[in-house]
Amino acid sequence: MIVSAALLATLLARPLPRPRQAAGEPVSPDVAKFATLGDRAAKQLDFNAALKDYKKADKAAGHDCVACLLRIATAESRLGDLNAAVDAAKKAGKLAAGNPALLEPAEQQLGDLLTAQAGLAHPDQGKLKRAAAAFTAALNAGAGAAQRDTLRYDLDVLLIRRKQADAGLAGLRSLTSDTALNPTLASQSHKILADPKLAFEVIAPDFSFTANDGHTYSTTSLKGKVALIDFWGTWCEPCRQSVPMLQAVRSEFARKPGFVMLGVSSDTDAATWRKFMQQQRMVWPDFLDSDQAVQQAFDVREFPTYIVLRRDGSIAFRDSGLEPRNDVAALDMITGQQRALERAILRALHQ
Repeated sequence: MIVSAALLATLLARPLPRPRQAAGEPVSPDVAKFATLGDRAAKQLDFNAALKDYKKADKAAGHDCVACLLRIATAESRLGDLNAAVDAAKKAGKLAAGNPALLEPAEQQLGDLLTAQAGLAHPDQGKLKRAAAAFTAALNAGAGAAQRDTLRYDLDVLLIRRKQADAGLAGLRSLTSDTALNPTLASQSHKILADPKLAFEVIAPDFSFTANDGHTYSTTSLKGKVALIDFWGTWCEPCRQSVPMLQAVRSEFARKPGFVMLGVSSDTDAATWRKFMQQQRMVWPDFLDSDQAVQQAFDVREFPTYIVLRRDGSIAFRDSGLEPRNDVAALDMITGQQRALERAILRALHQ
């Protein structure tokens, strides 16, 4: 599938949907075996292999497995084929009809995929309308409190993007009046209420950490700046291979006013982390995220993950994962990432 530039920008800016296990769905040993193999492949970022195993699981289930289809939808989306992902999610929704426990995750994932497919800056209004219908179906299926709040937030944001800003903003104001609201949803809602154009962007989560240079970096302190955040680990071979690329990016932009480059390490051993950075001359601020709080806030599941933040705190670019290889193809992939990062940083600096 050839992905358009606008769609690619949308995919790179946001983490793609992760299916929640459809509750109460019986599976045979063969279905469980292939689903488990697919999950293992997905964790290794081999989504082609994962997709094959998920399809085997679906076949073993007689094409009557909601959880299999949701996994297929996620694998297809990771491979860049949102049309196939949407088709799989639609099939899951049809299978789940009449079973609220299965229908809710199927319709929510369909809504996520249609929202991504619609694009950000100038969204496809037809796809947004279908996404809203999917989120409404998930909500009506009887979602739990946490998912219900997420679905309400998604629907209110879609109203703004569907040119019904007054209704969407009123809904967000009502949502934030709930003192039990998830802090992340509350923060994102308040940001959109203060600046409605953020409904057309991917908002970075709130975070704060003190890096190895002694300075504290947070959502607030980075406002007005363009930031590149590298999520990495010394245990991650592609991360190690990418250090020269990051040094080149820093050299290119270090003197640009308003640019900040930060690292967030997934290491658990501080001595190993410090020694590697010293040996590799990684002189930019870095944070040892030992409790994974920052990684979880940004929903980082793959390493390395690069995120570029705009001055307003929205995510301009996101890219994740490289295969651990040592050949020319690996170098070409890293070079491609460097060019993509540099373009994203330049665009953010000039916005």
